[in-house]
Amino acid sequence: MQKKIEAACWAHARRKIHDVYISTQTATAEEALKRIGELYVIEEEIRGRPEAERQSVRQARAKPLLDSLHEWMVDKSATLSKKSRLGEAFAYTLNQWDALCYYADDGLAEPDNNAAERALRAVCLGKKIISSSAATMVVSAAHCCTA
Repeated sequence: MQKKIEAACWAHARRKIHDVYISTQTATAEEALKRIGELYVIEEEIRGRPEAERQSVRQARAKPLLDSLHEWMVDKSATLSKKSRLGEAFAYTLNQWDALCYYADDGLAEPDNNAAERALRAVCLGKKIISSSAATMVVSAAHCCTA
């Protein structure tokens, strides 16, 4: 039996913080977004590189940033109301922490599932277009038969 590995999506965690920042413009939310952005800078630099190289770069550069971000978020969380939107966003991120950091240990994993979601969106949109086209053809055919 294979061991299940949980990987979480940084885009979802980031989006929760981003939504708070848009409505509140707090320095804490802004700092969190900046720190998460630094992780994505690394990903942009290593995109398309071999698995071993990606893993090595992540270990050397992303892991220290993740450790620092975790420590900072824990410290900031202690000062935030648990019921505030930013407190909830930080709690979500910290509750998912191990799964969010999985990608840093795996050269094949991605920090988010944006590519998969885009691919699924295209499939769903295609199905919607086909369904809409089929319905239009049925209506057109029915109209022709009754005319």
